[in-house]
Amino acid sequence: MLQSPYLQIIMRCFFIVIALYCVSGNSLAQNSVIRQTAQVLDYGQLYSTIFWDEVNTADLRSKLGAALAEKVLLSSTESAWPPGIATLTGRTENRDQMMGYTVYYLCALVDGRALLVVPAQENETMPANMKPSKDIYFILLSTAVLVGSEAADWIDSEPEPVQNFEHQMNTITQDFSHDFSNVTNMSLEEDEEGMIIIYGSQVMLNGSTQIYFTEDLYAGATAFHADFPGSTDPSTALKLYQALVQKVAALQLTCCPLSKNEELLEGKLRTQTFNTYDPKGKLDIKYQNMVIEVRLIQGEAFGKEGQLLPEWRPTLDIYGQ
Repeated sequence: MLQSPYLQIIMRCFFIVIALYCVSGNSLAQNSVIRQTAQVLDYGQLYSTIFWDEVNTADLRSKLGAALAEKVLLSSTESAWPPGIATLTGRTENRDQMMGYTVYYLCALVDGRALLVVPAQENETMPANMKPSKDIYFILLSTAVLVGSEAADWIDSEPEPVQNFEHQMNTITQDFSHDFSNVTNMSLEEDEEGMIIIYGSQVMLNGSTQIYFTEDLYAGATAFHADFPGSTDPSTALKLYQALVQKVAALQLTCCPLSKNEELLEGKLRTQTFNTYDPKGKLDIKYQNMVIEVRLIQGEAFGKEGQLLPEWRPTLDIYGQ
């Protein structure tokens, strides 16, 4: 039975409306990310360099949509941040003023870290060197962020797999013989004479809050450094330090076996070093002077009221003797 011309027009319009609804529905689904009011408790837990592997990138796109995820990928590291917070020195000097940023929680990443957006429009009153010219993004440990009235670590995230830490440490230590040249990223900052240069890292280290390489042109050597979450409670910080020592002691490195030295104590501060050793006389000479050092150091952190408090945190360094 033939349809009338009017009925055909009506049916065509109906299908066009349905098609447009589907397209707009998909678009809305990808851009209807709910921003929740958030407060950063400790900017010392901010990640300045992020390694976006396939798993993290796919997860980000599924949660935010392709368009917003691309913005996050481009603007979530210090290379996209205002000059006042684009270096480790700048962030240290301006950490109290960073508490003035208006931020919103977007989502949790695969390992539970919190992703925040820093809208340019809502941060126009920040100091000139800290004012974002476009929306930027911060990634912090979930415990350093309040979402509403609850810590962001309410997210049910799996603990980091030890094998990922070991794989990453293998990648880093295997490049020790090349002065870490194959795992360093762009230059982040340098001293006035240009003889001490700090680089970002192409390799993430699970559980760390910040990692970088320091090239000392005077000594002709490059060293690796990682900071880990700490605590204003010395006993809690000690447990975090001891857990990191245990993880290093359990490493099965491809380059070389490790021997654990006697721990050095100085008040609440601790240092545990690991040297390479050569049980069969086959160790590559380039690794014979490699040292992995885990320390518990004292620094400062901001409390919930914005006051400075003493904080103890573990660090990890890889260098040559």
